[in-house]
Amino acid sequence: MERISGNRPLKTERLVSVALEFIYGGSFDPLHKGHVNLVKEVIRYVKELTEGESATNISNDSIAFRFLPCATPALKKASESVFVDRSEKLKEIFTDYFLEQKIEMQVDEREGLRSAEHGNKSYTIDSLKELKSENSSTLHFLIIGADNFNSLNCWKNYRELPDYCNLLVINRPKESLNDWMSLAKNYGFEVKQKSNQLLETETTGSCFYLEIAEVDISSTEIRKKIKVNQSVENWLA
Repeated sequence: MERISGNRPLKTERLVSVALEFIYGGSFDPLHKGHVNLVKEVIRYVKELTEGESATNISNDSIAFRFLPCATPALKKASESVFVDRSEKLKEIFTDYFLEQKIEMQVDEREGLRSAEHGNKSYTIDSLKELKSENSSTLHFLIIGADNFNSLNCWKNYRELPDYCNLLVINRPKESLNDWMSLAKNYGFEVKQKSNQLLETETTGSCFYLEIAEVDISSTEIRKKIKVNQSVENWLA
């Protein structure tokens, strides 16, 4: 499917049939080394599971990674960069990496399409519902940072999230995660504490936690530095 926004096409495409799909959403405004580190740490973690002694019949060729750039944030200021530019940057930075990892990757532009056609804000629940209807057999794992997890109750229809995805919660610099298991239960998710359970999940509604090496970089801080003409070259992807 293809639509035109300004002078650039926006596309949404289906990935090949996969068993597990990890979804990483956000404004990526701008894309920085913290984002890159998170992606690589998640992929390293997943590959360790698929190649380890406890691995099930899940293999790399049945795993996919979907970037879901946000067009018009619902809870933040509008992005300063054009949607299609942010989308193209994701492809530029990550395409070769995922080819090397032999894991299917897509930059899903449906939220840009939705915004261009209807002027709507980007709501994750709407995208998850669409993805589930497109391939009901795929297990979707939404990657979410500790900051967003702590405020998940502010998301549109957050109570419906367990019906459409599993959560993979990632630690964030300077963001505490006090009793994440109780919080997950309050949101309606079932807590899974063992990492290899991720490969054994058969439905939606499970919540996992992954602690990674932190890279203390913030998109907000980068934009602030840019506005006062400070160098951010070492932070950008």
